Amino acid sequence: MIRIIILSIAIIVYTIYKIYKLIDTYRFDKIQEQYFVEKSEMQKAEYKKEDMDNNYDYDIISINRYARDHNLAYKIIPNYRRQDYVMEYNELKFYEELKKITDKKGWVIFPQVPLYSIVSVNNRKKFQKLFPKLKGRSVDFVVCNAKKSCKIVMCIELEGSIHNKPFKELNDKFKDDLFEEVGIKFVRAKKKNSYNYNDLYEELGIVDDEKVEKAKKDEELSYFSTSSKDNAK
Repeated sequence: MIRIIILSIAIIVYTIYKIYKLIDTYRFDKIQEQYFVEKSEMQKAEYKKEDMDNNYDYDIISINRYARDHNLAYKIIPNYRRQDYVMEYNELKFYEELKKITDKKGWVIFPQVPLYSIVSVNNRKKFQKLFPKLKGRSVDFVVCNAKKSCKIVMCIELEGSIHNKPFKELNDKFKDDLFEEVGIKFVRAKKKNSYNYNDLYEELGIVDDEKVEKAKKDEELSYFSTSSKDNAK
């Protein structure tokens, strides 16, 4: 008997709670609707004039149920905002070390390049299907040879922990297969807090001309030194 009474009370309380929530939601919707309906034509004109003066396209977005004066709180938010930095900290550090190599090679670096600027759709019959796969995707760095009309040397992707996510794995596989198909060198480098440009030669598979030249000179010196000793004998 007690269990039945407790269960009945619980059902009644829950029903009252649900009714209250429905009324509360309805009341909030009506307040919000009333706010926009009752907004004066003068305000509309002022907002429109401000938009026209600044060439902005604004949306009015409610951000809180009530302000301190018990009116519906809102703020005007522009559709766009600027990004203060083009690169993240890790990307900038990588760029700085990579530039030491490219400056010696006579190469240039282009960051954040969209895929459709690197690869084009060859099968025109499948353009509508294939081109969207290029849109919305980019490569962190594209290295080009400035001496050869900016011909692409390689593309570089910095990998962080997010690349272990399933959706990123699919994206990575798409890029791997794509660059293999078109014959562009594509290298994945690990995202770190600091880099050393000497290590980047090996990591990116770039030939260090200074080391090669030094090795040749050492080999020549070694050859002449051996020859001199043989002649002396």
